Amino acid sequence: MNSCTISPVPKETFDEIALHDFYYRGRWEYYSVAQQMVMSQNPKSVLEIGAPEPIFVGSDRLNFPGDPEKEIIRHDITIVPWPIEDKHYDFVVALQVWEHLNPYQERAFREVQRVSHKAVLSFPLNWKNCKADDDHYNITEETIAKWTLETTPRNRSIIGKRNKRLILFFDFTKS
Repeated sequence: MNSCTISPVPKETFDEIALHDFYYRGRWEYYSVAQQMVMSQNPKSVLEIGAPEPIFVGSDRLNFPGDPEKEIIRHDITIVPWPIEDKHYDFVVALQVWEHLNPYQERAFREVQRVSHKAVLSFPLNWKNCKADDDHYNITEETIAKWTLETTPRNRSIIGKRNKRLILFFDFTKS
């Protein structure tokens, strides 16, 4: 676990990254909401999953083997157990990741529950302007509830107009 203080990557830094990396363009709106959800809890440790660039300074990252050299832990999150101790992190953050895990979303969510106290996950919501075989196509709230094992989120936010994203904050410390 990283021993640094956790802080959000500032918008100015994010904007600089977005200038050079198309992937980040148009994402600040929901990234900043996820940052606010996490920072409201004063985390000491954050694990970001699937983040080519972190949105938290001081976070650890778990990325698929073969991703760029920036990741800290290389592991396919569809393979369980993850090489992380139980409740090792205050937060797991995975933004726009779960739709790519088919058919292992539920298995991966169980691991999020195991390794963290809380989580913030974002999902594409009801995207119909892409091809039917696209991972993002027509994911409903019912689908997301299934992937997250019908776990009731502590907080939720819907961001965007055309391509909406559902951001959910889970607290696994509450029974």
